[in-house]
Amino acid sequence: MQPSSDRYSSEITPELGLRGVVLGSGLVFALLGAGVLATLPGPLAVRALAAVLWLCGSLASVWRLLLTYRGIAGLRLYSDGSAELIRPDGRRIIGPLAPGTFVLRRLAWLRVSVPGRGPVGELVAGDPRTSQQWRRFQVICRHVAAC
Repeated sequence: MQPSSDRYSSEITPELGLRGVVLGSGLVFALLGAGVLATLPGPLAVRALAAVLWLCGSLASVWRLLLTYRGIAGLRLYSDGSAELIRPDGRRIIGPLAPGTFVLRRLAWLRVSVPGRGPVGELVAGDPRTSQQWRRFQVICRHVAAC
């Protein structure tokens, strides 16, 4: 069934490629952070421990994000600033947009506060010239919901 929108909401389907960019950048920055910690002055054991702890924490965050992404098949944004995360089985989780959400012409970073989990971030893209959904999404986000 095709997602539909009315004049008060817009449904966006996340792209696997953009999710890969988010997860990949998390891995790259985890490695860079460990490299920086390993080159700081101080005892080798302390630097190694700090780098390992940094990597463990960073990889755990990337893993949690991957598991979260597996549980989200779509997003619906409403004009009152609330959003729904649509699960692959069709169930919906409702939560408000969280601080840190921003919208550009062809790209948006959405943060939705999920009860019991905290904020979930999703990078989405669209072309306002060819996608009515994306235009509606931008109008809701920029003018009505004050993203």
